[in-house]
Amino acid sequence: MKAEQVDRFLQKLPPQSQPESGNRLGRLLVKSDLLTAYQVEQLLLPDGRRLVLGNVVLQQPLASGGMGEVFRGYHRRMKRNAVVKMLHASVGDEAAQRRFEREIQAAARLSHPHIITTFDADQIDGAWYMVMEYVEGVDLATLVVRSGPLPVAAAISYVMQAARGLGYAHSKGVIHRDVKPSNILVDSSGVVKVFDLGLARFEEGRRPQADESLTGEQQIVGTVEYMAPEQARGGNIDRRCDIYGLGCTLHRLLTGSPPYVGSELMQVLVGDVDLPFPALHDIRPDCPLELETVFQRMIARRPADRYRSMKEVLTALKPIAAVVGVSPQPPKFSLASLAETQPILTPDPDSPMSSPDQPTAWDLSPTLSPNARAPELAIGIDLGTTHSALAYLDEHGRPQTANNMEGDKTTPSAVFFDGPDVIVGKEAVKAMGVDALNVAETSKRDLGFQFYHKPLAGREFPPQALEAWILNKLRVDAERTLGPLQKAVITVPAYFDEVRRKATQDAGYIAGFEVLDIINEPTAAALAFGFRQGYFEKQVGEGARNILVYDLGGGTFDVTVMEIDGNRFKALATDGDWLLGGRDWDQRLIDFVAEEFIRAHGLDPRTDPNVHGMLWRECEDAKRTLTARQKAMVTVSHAGRNHRVEVSRKVFQEVTQDLLDRTLFTTRQTLQAANLEWPDLDRVLLVGGSTRMPAVVEALRKMSGKEPDCSISPDEAVAHGAALYAGLILSEQSGRKPQFLVQNVNSHSLGVIATNQQTGRRQTSVMIPRNTPLPVTATQNFTTSRDNQKSIHVQIVEGESKSPEDCYPLGACTLRNLPPNLPAQTRIAVRFHYETNGRLEVTVKVDGVDNPLKQEITRSTAMTSEQIDSWRQFISGRGPGPGAATTTKPT
Repeated sequence: MKAEQVDRFLQKLPPQSQPESGNRLGRLLVKSDLLTAYQVEQLLLPDGRRLVLGNVVLQQPLASGGMGEVFRGYHRRMKRNAVVKMLHASVGDEAAQRRFEREIQAAARLSHPHIITTFDADQIDGAWYMVMEYVEGVDLATLVVRSGPLPVAAAISYVMQAARGLGYAHSKGVIHRDVKPSNILVDSSGVVKVFDLGLARFEEGRRPQADESLTGEQQIVGTVEYMAPEQARGGNIDRRCDIYGLGCTLHRLLTGSPPYVGSELMQVLVGDVDLPFPALHDIRPDCPLELETVFQRMIARRPADRYRSMKEVLTALKPIAAVVGVSPQPPKFSLASLAETQPILTPDPDSPMSSPDQPTAWDLSPTLSPNARAPELAIGIDLGTTHSALAYLDEHGRPQTANNMEGDKTTPSAVFFDGPDVIVGKEAVKAMGVDALNVAETSKRDLGFQFYHKPLAGREFPPQALEAWILNKLRVDAERTLGPLQKAVITVPAYFDEVRRKATQDAGYIAGFEVLDIINEPTAAALAFGFRQGYFEKQVGEGARNILVYDLGGGTFDVTVMEIDGNRFKALATDGDWLLGGRDWDQRLIDFVAEEFIRAHGLDPRTDPNVHGMLWRECEDAKRTLTARQKAMVTVSHAGRNHRVEVSRKVFQEVTQDLLDRTLFTTRQTLQAANLEWPDLDRVLLVGGSTRMPAVVEALRKMSGKEPDCSISPDEAVAHGAALYAGLILSEQSGRKPQFLVQNVNSHSLGVIATNQQTGRRQTSVMIPRNTPLPVTATQNFTTSRDNQKSIHVQIVEGESKSPEDCYPLGACTLRNLPPNLPAQTRIAVRFHYETNGRLEVTVKVDGVDNPLKQEITRSTAMTSEQIDSWRQFISGRGPGPGAATTTKPT
């Protein structure tokens, strides 16, 4: 918080409330949620040194111990919440320092959806610290203490997820050595993450060093109830000790206690191989007998008798998971009930010395806030190609962005099929480097096709279902603070055709929403801009202004010229490319780096899907770096070879210049279609994360002769505009006067295919030219081709060409059972009604038939109503899933 912010805060206080002391000011700042109590306490100290660690602003201590502390914080550069684990500089125990450094080294090797990510570490004033992702959830030990033994399906799901994370760690040569319930976190959407690598060591085929197994006083480091016998005796260990700990964890989840306690535990630790195994089925009769067999092999006394790898564990558990009904959605639980008894659960800063029953999870908060809003609250969703966001209107009618479960404003639009689990967002993106074949990303580009462009988990999925999983993640996360959400406005690229608009609406329905409407993304951005400028308070006629909205997102590009007259927003022309976006800039960078690797090593790293996925993440980061700096480094690891490639901003701009030129050409065409020239524009408004690239800003500055307007958030503006539009719809439904007016234009010409009676050739007849103001109704007359014609088939297309082959087919309407004995040349009136949202309604009127008939458009790639309903039930967890005609749930 800056001094000028404090000054503004004080200026707003009435004279009688002015603080008379620093303590009083601090309490007021805490009450206003501007600072935390911890931050105020530190500010009042002489040095205030414990406010910032590197790039992290410390917000609240979560736990403290003799060796260190754990804080909740905010990473300023990455703009995300974080957890900071710090080792005190005063700790003189060299073994403890080496363990902490080894924990950092182990964490640096690992990036997996089921492992807590460490994204920063450093040493300041002699104190080591590491920065980890902040996850809102609870550790499995606490979950069992509060809720009792878990259902069999939930226990198996959690163990399988942990096994995937640990298996990945093993593949990188890292052994955890302290696998136990309190070191496994589950968030409220059921995603499991392994954390606390304080005991981890690298698997190098040697006996552990003294500091890896014993303290200075020869005490065992770890948790004995979950420790493999060979580890307890200080013997040679490998990844099978983690399998033992995970088996003991399974027992704890199912029964509420570890498999051995008291004297039995000591017998196991000293090597008694004759002690009988605990019988799961005696305590939990609902456990399948096959699970008993798997459990006993996981905790076998001799390492040679256990499974050799986590992959073998997963293979053994997979058929059992299918029998007990492990859902494709991870088991969920309510954080609210846990928070009632212990509102804050924190990681132990002195780990690995924590006791087995010491809770070690992250901060919990209630599922719903005390001021949860009513279910009729409408929301706006920016359903982006690479990132999505959800916004709502607060009690003052101002658009706000809802944070997701990870504390971020945007959610990556990626879906990961992790065995039976479906994971959406940041963790799905991480999986692109380890399991790319099971990750769906940029599925928005596949809308309009029957299936996503590649199978996932051995199945084919319609892109509407993948988009629905993303929407469902946004809804579930937002409902934690906003309450139940049902009504939504969803954004679409302005250049989306009617088929893709219908597919977007279907995705919203599948996700459980009542889709109030869809709105073009540039129009939504203009609404957000107009709200900030105060245009909603003006009236039509108070001064018109022309703005050009240049919207370059992660996967699509739109440009719209709009006239804003008072509170009326009128689109004059629009154009775009739904297959052009920041993702294409990333791909050019990937190709450049890959060619450098090929020149150096003769191998193409793009041939390995996982390497390609990791390379995409590296290049996306490099693109961001090049926004602020002149050079960036990209590291490629493939086929045992490592290569670092330096990329300059100049080179990056050269290899992507043609992509930028495509957007500039479209921009000029749109301005011309609006019958305007550059001096006629009042503003050039930039929207979309990819407009941060310096080359984009400079090109528009040079072409327009104006300074591009970057005043609205490129990541949040579209969602904000959608929320404002949702509020407009609710106002109209309740009979209130709308705050603003919106008028769009159509982005594609609409027509039908008919036969020219003079030439006998089929040709396109355009009924609604592109850039026609919406809504619009157009009627065109045709005639029957023969006597006693029984049906009429109307083919609907988009495009300007007279040739049907050059137009895009939208679908068809078939009118059957015409009246008998109709003569040839009977007049047929085809009526198109094109809504503001770009959706089409077709009506056919035949002479001799009293009433016009509204026709359903049959689309070759569209989902049937039955398929849509089946997917809706499946994704919500209320139904068995779609039939064989589409797909079945991933296994």
